[in-house]
Amino acid sequence: MACTEEQHMMRQEILTCAAAWMQARGWKTKLAKRRGYEQSLFDHSLIELDVLFELLPILGNPRHYGLSDMEQKVLAIAVLAHDVGKESN
Repeated sequence: MACTEEQHMMRQEILTCAAAWMQARGWKTKLAKRRGYEQSLFDHSLIELDVLFELLPILGNPRHYGLSDMEQKVLAIAVLAHDVGKESN
């Protein structure tokens, strides 16, 4: 299921805003994962958002969960914010 142009623009806008927000908070220097490899909080969060964006066409489909545009945006913010506790030194 390919995303529409509007969905692609929303995805790019959210990723741009999220990246700027995370950089301002120093997430490139914060550690998110350490299990055989290390992953910055910045990279970890961008990967999570990317996975969500791949799933949104399915989650928004009325034959599945039928999430509205607003619900999809809230879910994107929730995915980004759920690791904010890892921000501390």
